[in-house]
Amino acid sequence: MNQKSSFRQELEEIVGAKSLVNHPLYVDWANGELSKKCIAGMSIEDYHYVSNVYPVFFLIASKAPEDVIEMELENYHDEMNPDNPHPAILLRFIGASGADIEQVKKGRGLMSTEAWTSWLFDLARNQPWQAVVSAMHVGSEFQAVGVFSAILPALREKYKFSEHDIEHFWLHAEVDVEHSASAFEVLERHCESRESKDMVKYYLGESVSRRWFVHDCAYLHYEKGLIS
Repeated sequence: MNQKSSFRQELEEIVGAKSLVNHPLYVDWANGELSKKCIAGMSIEDYHYVSNVYPVFFLIASKAPEDVIEMELENYHDEMNPDNPHPAILLRFIGASGADIEQVKKGRGLMSTEAWTSWLFDLARNQPWQAVVSAMHVGSEFQAVGVFSAILPALREKYKFSEHDIEHFWLHAEVDVEHSASAFEVLERHCESRESKDMVKYYLGESVSRRWFVHDCAYLHYEKGLIS
């Protein structure tokens, strides 16, 4: 096995310092203690994020070198494969959780989810491509691998969902390994200066904090009923 570079180790440490696997929402979920209302609600928030964020892939590609363009096109193809588009897989789970799919598609999610998605668009338009690659593919997708692996046993054994219903989770526990690995590789390859590395670390830290806040809001809204 190749030894990880010090830069990659720094990036992983930034994520690990506030890893979503330790968020109360996912801790309760992994323990089988999260309500189905909150499970559906968090999945609804994820749907409103993922179904709106795909243009960011092309904004990255518009200012990135060829290997990054190829990465983003592959990511888009994986996510929006017409034979099995990932937003549809997520909607399938949301429906199995008891939510009205048609109402979900007409909705917009919490303001915190909108703010998170808008922030990624702003990065893609106004910052170097490395900023949003670190924020989206490392700050979010890299975390999904550990989070989904942690909650899959509970989804199967405690909540009794079928494998068909939970395809979103076991599929992304696999494909996000590849997506985030590719992101790490292009960041290592194209961030040669201390300034570029510091910039990437800054936006990764921002991403991790903002992603945590999205889950704070979902947990307080759907599980605790404390915010509207």
